[in-house]
Amino acid sequence: MNTLTSQTEYAELSARIETLLQKATKGGGFHSLTLDKGDELARFSLLAEAYEDRIPLMPTKVDAGHA
Repeated sequence: MNTLTSQTEYAELSARIETLLQKATKGGGFHSLTLDKGDELARFSLLAEAYEDRIPLMPTKVDAGHA
């Protein structure tokens, strides 16, 4: 997966991120993850961030003079 294209994909990826974060927490920190799992968490986080940057979080106020 190189990009997220839907809210469903984002939700699925967020669940995978949460699982890795819980595993790291139970292990005492990120150092407890294998190198592969740490890399996976970093990649997933970047994908989620890129998706979040592309979606509007709040409606923006339209200036009446420029509508």
